[in-house]
Amino acid sequence: MSDQEYLLVRTNMRLAVNLVEKIIKNQNESVNKDIKLQLIDTYIGIQSGLKVDCKGIAYLLKYFTSKVDALVEER
Repeated sequence: MSDQEYLLVRTNMRLAVNLVEKIIKNQNESVNKDIKLQLIDTYIGIQSGLKVDCKGIAYLLKYFTSKVDALVEER
């Protein structure tokens, strides 16, 4: 991956994280429950399938708990 492609991926990831963060902060319980489940599934998939640390998803999961690993284990 070229430096320019990497920069584009990082920029898009930050935009996506910022958008989801704003949605979570609206405190809609139903939507947040769905987002939480999707974030956990995505985090597990990335961690186990790609063996890559996904800091953006871990950051968003911290809105639901300070112990991301425990949250993932519950699932």
